Amino acid sequence: MTQETTEAKKIRLGFQAKLFCGTAGTKPTTEMTNVKDLTLDLSASEVEATTRANGGWKGFLRGLKDGAIEWKSNWKSDDQFLLDCLDSWLNGTPLAFFISDGDGVGLDGDFQVIKFPRQENLDSPQEITIAIKPHADATRVPTWVDGTVTPPPST
Repeated sequence: MTQETTEAKKIRLGFQAKLFCGTAGTKPTTEMTNVKDLTLDLSASEVEATTRANGGWKGFLRGLKDGAIEWKSNWKSDDQFLLDCLDSWLNGTPLAFFISDGDGVGLDGDFQVIKFPRQENLDSPQEITIAIKPHADATRVPTWVDGTVTPPPST
């Protein structure tokens, strides 16, 4: 096997990613299949901590972490997953989510839906763009899973 072939096998493609959902406080085990474009946005706040020792340059420290997840789904009024997400948005209730690269690497925790707009374009299916962020009163704070832990089973 060539080095190029070995490197290509390490690259994960977007369609290999998986999104699991379940009851808050438990490890999510149900794979959501009505998912299109899926984004995991890992970021942190910036804390300006400049002192005179910075030589005229602003100095920053990384602050609190944020793990936002956003995806699109076709609107189906009988899709229990979408109805659970709508309930989370309406009532602020948490749901368990795990976003995986397909090899069990990703973010796992309890989240709440913060955005639930429905697009109704003339020439495409009605579509929901769902955005979730960690729930403040979560039983399970977000945790990075590195693939050494067994991921939830596919259904």
